[in-house]
Amino acid sequence: TGVGTAGEDDAAKKTMVKNKRNRKVQKERGERGLKDHLGTTGVMTWHVYASHAHMELRTNGLPDVAARVFELGLSKHRSFLSSPPYVLSYAHLLLERGDEDNLRALLERAISACEEAGLSKDHQRSLWDMLLEFECHNSK
Repeated sequence: TGVGTAGEDDAAKKTMVKNKRNRKVQKERGERGLKDHLGTTGVMTWHVYASHAHMELRTNGLPDVAARVFELGLSKHRSFLSSPPYVLSYAHLLLERGDEDNLRALLERAISACEEAGLSKDHQRSLWDMLLEFECHNSK
């Protein structure tokens, strides 16, 4: 969707490579082997969930499944809510679906999470920009 910077795009590509490796490990060693493998490779980033959601949307044409994948990421990893690229990726999906109420709620939750985490206003700027643009064009 074009919301990431070049560095974020590189990170997303690396994450996709890790995902392929993880699927191979899971196929060869099963769930327990995958858990052991993940324990040695570090934590999963938001890119895993965003990539999966985008594949569901673009490849399989399933926007509802994509939205559930994004929500799963938020429910399992509260820190994703204070990651503007993840939130914006999800927000663009909600915008495409015309889900205005959930879009507004997501952006407000994310801004609140950033403030609770003590993140700078610059860190939040892209979230505020999208919320303000959305409200200007869609105010009821």
